Order: sequence, then C-alpha cells, then structure tokens
Amino acid sequence: MMSKIVLELTWQAFFDAEDVEKAIEVMNILESKGELDMCAYTAMIKGFCKLNRIDDANQLLYRTRVRGYSPNIVTYNKMISSLCRRGKLDLALKLVDKLLKGNCKPNVFTYTILIEATMLEGGINEAMKLFNEMFKRRLKLDVYLYSTMIRGFCIEGLAQEALTFSRSLTSKGFHPDIMSYNIALRPVGRMVDEATQLFKGMEKVYRIKATIISYDMVLLCLRKECRMSDAVEL
Repeated sequence: MMSKIVLELTWQAFFDAEDVEKAIEVMNILESKGELDMCAYTAMIKGFCKLNRIDDANQLLYRTRVRGYSPNIVTYNKMISSLCRRGKLDLALKLVDKLLKGNCKPNVFTYTILIEATMLEGGINEAMKLFNEMFKRRLKLDVYLYSTMIRGFCIEGLAQEALTFSRSLTSKGFHPDIMSYNIALRPVGRMVDEATQLFKGMEKVYRIKATIISYDMVLLCLRKECRMSDAVEL
C-alpha cells in the first residue's frame, strides 16, 4: 500500500504535468483495492481544483460520500478557495449553504476565504455581513482575518472606520497585539493616509507601543511619497 505522502506527491506530479487522465487511472486502481482514504480523495480534489476542473472535483466529492466517507472542512475549504480564486463566489457561497445544512460546519478559515473574495466583488459592506454571520456562529476571530478586514476598510479609504471596527472587537473578546498590529499595517502600506491614520490611531486606542518594524513600514510609505515632514511628526 502506498503511503499517503507518496500518493499525494504522485498525484501532485500528475496534476503539475496536467496529466489528469493518468491521475484518474491511478485513483481508480487504488480505489478498487480499497487503498484510498479521505485524505487521498482530498488531494485528488485539490488537483482538480488547481486545473479549474470544478465539475470533476464536485463529482469526486459526491463519490466519496456515496462510498461512505465524510469530507471534512479541509476538503471543503480547498473547494471553496478554488472557486473564489476563479471568480465563482456565488458557487462558493452555495457550497457553504450546503455545509450549514449538514454536519460539517465552516470554520474561521472558510469565512476568511469568502470575505477576501467578497471584498473584491462587493466591497467592505458585503464583507461585513459575512463577518457578522461568522460571529453569530460563535467562531473566534484570528489575526489573519483581522488583518483582512482592516485592509478591506483601508482599500476603500475608510481608515477611521477601520479604527472604529477595531475598537468594537474588544467587546467581542479580541484584543490586537503588536503582531496583529504589524500584520494589519503591512497590506495598507501603499496607502499613505490610511497607513498613517492606522498607525497613530491604534497606538492611541490600544496603547500599543510601535516596534521598529511598525515604524519602518509607515516611514517607507511616507518616504516614497516624499512626505518627510509627516515622517518627522511620527
């Protein structure tokens, strides 16, 4: 019996070479011998998604259930991520609806994928609806999603709203630290006014002491825009 690592590497090689037929052939042989588990099927689904063969991925997902396997959230997240990267947010949301009706529930990573895609298609207001839905399901916010939300506000020139949003999270049990602070600053570094407001505002709101990394990101941004007088004021 092939080990999981060897099998996944084998399929990865097939999909990298876009030799889908060979990958399917190997899958069928191993499946007939009862040598596949959900991890192996997930690797295959990931390969289909990578080549934008979403229908094949969906069919294989159905096939696993027929054979008595229960796809986990890792499998579904790979599908959802692939759909979002290909501009098929509507299909990704339908897949999440199916999850909510079943036993496998979306996690914070699921919502992060959806929120990032929603920001590109519908803006921060639509993304906030998903964010609030996530909290209603009592999922815990992590640093990466926090950074994603801050970036969404700042991209639309809403740095002050980003600070208001950040302040509201305290009541939800999330308290940004210097790491989340720097992660939030990084994606808005090209937006001078937003980065500066975020830098000053978060120090005032959370009394977080900026590190050399924090200063470097904002100063580099100001220097590129030849705003050295603002840099001195920091």
